[in-house]
Amino acid sequence: MAQPSPAARMGIAFRSLTPGDAWMPAIEVTHPDSTTVLRFVKDVVDRTSGGETYTAVGGFSARLGDEVEGQAPHAEIGIPHVGSALADWMDSVDGGIGGTVTYREIGPAGEVGYERVLDIVAGVLAAEGAVWSLGYAVAMDRALVQLRYDPVSTPGLFGLG
Repeated sequence: MAQPSPAARMGIAFRSLTPGDAWMPAIEVTHPDSTTVLRFVKDVVDRTSGGETYTAVGGFSARLGDEVEGQAPHAEIGIPHVGSALADWMDSVDGGIGGTVTYREIGPAGEVGYERVLDIVAGVLAAEGAVWSLGYAVAMDRALVQLRYDPVSTPGLFGLG
């Protein structure tokens, strides 16, 4: 009898650790310039929630940031390459900047237990997959208009002599 491949053994081990009744993290990526919505779930089988199908990816990285006083909220999500559809979407919407990522946990019957929506502020497509930085750009920690008066360039405003 043939031995299962390493990928098949990994899938068997993963399913034994995460049975069908486990809550799994999922993300939904949208952009106003695209009609395509990307949906991924961190599982070995596709899941359905709210009538929408989430494509199974063996794993994705999600680091949801804390809100620390004096620091802009920041999070990061990375998706491994799942085919040309991800690359095409990233190219069509300039890396996803201006879009949103909805992070949620999906239950065994498709119910949503936790949900958080964050804006995409940067997106990079690399050899290992796509990485999005989420949150918002710090714009309020600097002066609205930065001016510097110099006596050399504006002599009429300064009394010379």
